[in-house]
Amino acid sequence: MIKSFVKEKLGFVFLPFYKILLIFQNYFFDMMAYLRFSSVFGTMNEFNRIESHIIIYYHSLEKGMLHDERRVRFGKAKIEAILKFLKMELVLLQRERSQLKQAALVLTEYYSFHSDLNVSINDYFNEDDFNFLKHNYLNNFNSSAVIKSQLNDFYANVNSNFQEFSQSRKSIRDFSDVMVSREKILDAVKLASTSPSVCNRQTCKIYLIEDKNLVRSVLKVQGGLTGYMDTINQILILTSDRKYFYSIGERNQYYVDGGIFLMNLLYCLHYFKIACCPANWAKTYNDEKLILDKLKISKSEKVICLVAIGNPNSEVVYTMSKRRDINEYFKIID
Repeated sequence: MIKSFVKEKLGFVFLPFYKILLIFQNYFFDMMAYLRFSSVFGTMNEFNRIESHIIIYYHSLEKGMLHDERRVRFGKAKIEAILKFLKMELVLLQRERSQLKQAALVLTEYYSFHSDLNVSINDYFNEDDFNFLKHNYLNNFNSSAVIKSQLNDFYANVNSNFQEFSQSRKSIRDFSDVMVSREKILDAVKLASTSPSVCNRQTCKIYLIEDKNLVRSVLKVQGGLTGYMDTINQILILTSDRKYFYSIGERNQYYVDGGIFLMNLLYCLHYFKIACCPANWAKTYNDEKLILDKLKISKSEKVICLVAIGNPNSEVVYTMSKRRDINEYFKIID
């Protein structure tokens, strides 16, 4: 009777005590590791944490530079934070790292943009700051913050070898008014299903949203693409179903399977010349519940990512999103 009541009211049955203990133990250690090593409560006294904030801030500025009509003096607080970090002795010792150089370059392009318009930003970014960045970070560094390409050039390598194809895929945030046909979307999603998954369980699902009101409400919850909502008419939502996982060791496997499927999906969309941008889904339980309820998606499913899709404009504009140098992430362990 008690088991039936719990199952009906709470949605689960009693598990053996040792399994409950293992679940709590493993999630507890997951939580402790995240609290210890992430920047949720961590102080800015370690390089990796500082670098993560630099990248977050400079990439936000890059995205702001995509607009044809940029707001002057936008991102003031981010500029001040990046400058503060880049002047720290701990960071200066790592000045040859790719992401620090790219951050400095974004800031110098920001400065030049305002200088060309004769708009003063001296109260938070002056000429001495500009020269400091050029001298300390940008010697012999060749890059840019924003790339513009004609449509034919952007898709020139979709049938090339994988190296050229994969390097040609970029996140596009601005779309034309012409909707992508459902047939084309189905072709891309079907091809994406070739993604590997744990024990071939194929846990991922894709939802296509085309109702403009639903699209806007979902994007408002996501928060990262609100500046492009007027041109986004279609989004894909990728989920992974928890019901397909059975061991305590698989407690995070749906993120792995979902991440693999997502990358394959982005390649497939690019192959079919569908412009797209994956939107970070780092949301809380309440945000996720709101979306699942609104879209009538089972609560057994975990949202992995939202992907804005559309037909690109004749001129494609995207951020450089500088890749790390290989020595920063590849090591041989002897």
